[in-house]
Amino acid sequence: LEAVKAVELLSREFRKKTPVISAVIGPYSLPVMLMGLNKWLELIVTNDTEAIHALVSRTSSFCLAWANMLFDAGADALGFFEPFATTTMVTRQEFLKHIFDSDKELISKFKGPAVFCGAGGRVGPIVDKLSEMGFAGCVLNTDDDLEYVKSNFGDKINIMGNLNNISMINWSYDDAKKEAAKCIKTAKEGGGYILSDQHGEISWAVPEDALRGIADAVKEFGTY
Repeated sequence: LEAVKAVELLSREFRKKTPVISAVIGPYSLPVMLMGLNKWLELIVTNDTEAIHALVSRTSSFCLAWANMLFDAGADALGFFEPFATTTMVTRQEFLKHIFDSDKELISKFKGPAVFCGAGGRVGPIVDKLSEMGFAGCVLNTDDDLEYVKSNFGDKINIMGNLNNISMINWSYDDAKKEAAKCIKTAKEGGGYILSDQHGEISWAVPEDALRGIADAVKEFGTY
């Protein structure tokens, strides 16, 4: 498997120098890729518990095996991409009913730390539960209230994100530096915050000047 080989090579070269981070797709988001969003949503909306459990038992097994293969290969941490669990896709009540217990049990079997990644979905309304699930951190959507999350949950879970990787395409140097500085000033106190975009992907269309603006904001405001 090429991804596992890549982690092995990176770990061999950079272990104890810089973190090696890989990713897994969560068991409630993988069905979207397997059967399409409409069919998967139909099972959730109609509360077809038997079908949901049958499918998630398989995707959970795959997720666990893949995650631990990556840890065994030398990954220091994983991004746990579960956008279907965000409140952009389901309500908090549906998250608690269908996803919370299952993913919590799954995470407890990982051989290393994982960060909850909503792939741009909102996580603010479920951050309190993400910390209970054993996640080392979570990535906030640009519409999540960074100040509120940091103030109320910053002592329970590490926080990442909040930069808009879509709007970033149109940012100038000054725009980018301003947005990054705002996030840093809001959440840096006491540590536990990593500046990043809301998804984990920066488009090739983002101007280099915008990236320089973000980097310079980190240099100027990133210490406390």
